[in-house]
Amino acid sequence: MTMHDNKEKWEQVKHEMHAKWGRLENNQFKTVTGQREELIEMLREEYSLSKEVAAEEVETFLNSWRNRTFN
Repeated sequence: MTMHDNKEKWEQVKHEMHAKWGRLENNQFKTVTGQREELIEMLREEYSLSKEVAAEEVETFLNSWRNRTFN
């Protein structure tokens, strides 16, 4: 996999995250590049979620995305 492939995949996942968590701004996704904990914290703040619920949402999203992308 090349850096270009990784960039394309990241652009796709950012788009899907924005569709799921529309309250987050596109510029916020730039700060979470590969940083799961930062995304969890943003969801906690924006949606008033507990850390556990936010972490579960992120994990569910990522597992779904991986299953669709890599299978």
